[in-house]
Amino acid sequence: MQLLYEYSSALSLLSVSIHGSVSDDALSAIHLQTRVITSQLQVDCGIFDLSGADLSAIASETIRAFASFPPMLPVSARRIVVAPPAYQYGMVRMYEMAASRTIEICRSIQEAYAVLGIHVSPSFQTVTLDAEGRVVLGSRPERKAG
Repeated sequence: MQLLYEYSSALSLLSVSIHGSVSDDALSAIHLQTRVITSQLQVDCGIFDLSGADLSAIASETIRAFASFPPMLPVSARRIVVAPPAYQYGMVRMYEMAASRTIEICRSIQEAYAVLGIHVSPSFQTVTLDAEGRVVLGSRPERKAG
């Protein structure tokens, strides 16, 4: 599994992109790491991009248990999940109902940006944690034109 955290300070936006197969343990690790990051940054909105993720190994019981965890984002933050496949959409809705948190579900990152009123691709910095658990902001890796 690959995990990429990016932050736009201009928009107070945290973007989390997940690629590959996600296990129950990986989901817990993502939750913990995201809470550490959001405790150190001003986050008014979070986008969780699942378009490259395979969630098929996660059981519905895990989703319901995950919903009882403290929120990953500040309570006032807007939550958007990019979930193109129908099964991901259903899992996010199950989480939303069990957690009693409002989540906006989009089918693409472009739709997520449109929901937020963003009309150009935001400028992001990568987010990592150092050995002491402090946030380190870096330059975004160059993306090759496809």
